[in-house]
Amino acid sequence: MSKKIRACEICGKNDMPTTVCSSTIGGFSMNYCTICLAMGAEQRGYEDVIGVNYTYYDNETDMYKDGSSKSLEIITKSGKKFKTRNEFVKNNAKG
Repeated sequence: MSKKIRACEICGKNDMPTTVCSSTIGGFSMNYCTICLAMGAEQRGYEDVIGVNYTYYDNETDMYKDGSSKSLEIITKSGKKFKTRNEFVKNNAKG
């Protein structure tokens, strides 16, 4: 599966590679950036339809949140923690 940089359907950003994957909340696929995919994030607004909590990206705060609106940190394999998506992207920019 080739990864291309195009707008993520979860966070709306196009600053990271993306790939099309099946959603975990239903029988459909969306374009995910590598961060949203790693965070297990889904599009916001489905909690009213399916009645479950899930992780989503809050564009206003630039943070990932769970269904109860609790902020989640981005934690790398090495254990480094980031509060916001932009902080992660800046610290992991190539070049």
